[in-house]
Amino acid sequence: MNVIVRITTCLLLLACSNLAFADEGVDRGPVYHILPDVDMIPTTSLEYGRPRIVIKAIVPKLVSAADDLIIDDYNDVALNLIDEESEDYKEAVQSHEESQNTMASAEIKNDVIIDFDSSILNKGQTPILSLRFDIQGVISGMSQPYRKHRVLNYDLDTGDLIELSDLFEEDSDYLEVLAENARILLSKKLVSKAMIAAGTEPKIENYQIWNMTPDGLRFTFEANQVAPAIYGAQTITIPYQELDEIIEPESVLAKCLKHKRSCFGQSIITGGFIDEAKNQEQSKLSPVVASVSKKISAKEMLADK
Repeated sequence: MNVIVRITTCLLLLACSNLAFADEGVDRGPVYHILPDVDMIPTTSLEYGRPRIVIKAIVPKLVSAADDLIIDDYNDVALNLIDEESEDYKEAVQSHEESQNTMASAEIKNDVIIDFDSSILNKGQTPILSLRFDIQGVISGMSQPYRKHRVLNYDLDTGDLIELSDLFEEDSDYLEVLAENARILLSKKLVSKAMIAAGTEPKIENYQIWNMTPDGLRFTFEANQVAPAIYGAQTITIPYQELDEIIEPESVLAKCLKHKRSCFGQSIITGGFIDEAKNQEQSKLSPVVASVSKKISAKEMLADK
């Protein structure tokens, strides 16, 4: 056996023995300017594993010409979130290993896309990144699509993660106010009042998926939380004027609301090919959308169970 054949064989054996390998760090643009020396570049990460696992993620990476510990910390937090979701997906696939062992190899398909949309608030001064990650895919042997959300609200001035409770006065019943507004908004488009009531109870676990947007606080309720799973996740936006009396005066949100034009006038949507993240203008601007969605669209993933 010649040297080239031996090396090729070894590489093939090594690839087959590994659980996964990754192709990371592919910058596909567009570039979003956040500060004079800080840009956001959606970066594609591809990971392949066994059995027949494909994980495609678009990472909202920040780059800067200067050394910036806060930027580095943000990138670590964002990447760790995506890594956590990738591991959760692999575990979910593994839980269906028994049923997949009975399938023909060609029938097995375990594909997931991790995409994001974001608002950048107070751009050019002390920016806040408010990101929602949409994790959506299929697992062979699973009767329903694999679907979940995560959020990341990050203060680029202090390097702090922003919690929902940080936005409201300490002694306020902010969860009660959110629940009341959520029920009103959801009742306008959903039928099951019982599911709405249960899924919007004033408990912090019901309001974990939230974002700041130019129009108000956006809340995402997972499938089967306020409506049957067949209708998917539900999203509402509570206008800020409904929350004026309970917003903490020293919070990042209160400071934003004092200068609405400069604070909310710079919001953007990135990622781009799943649900609310998808819009016509973005698809024209973003090579990420064009290249990745051609390979595997969310519609194709959901249709091919």
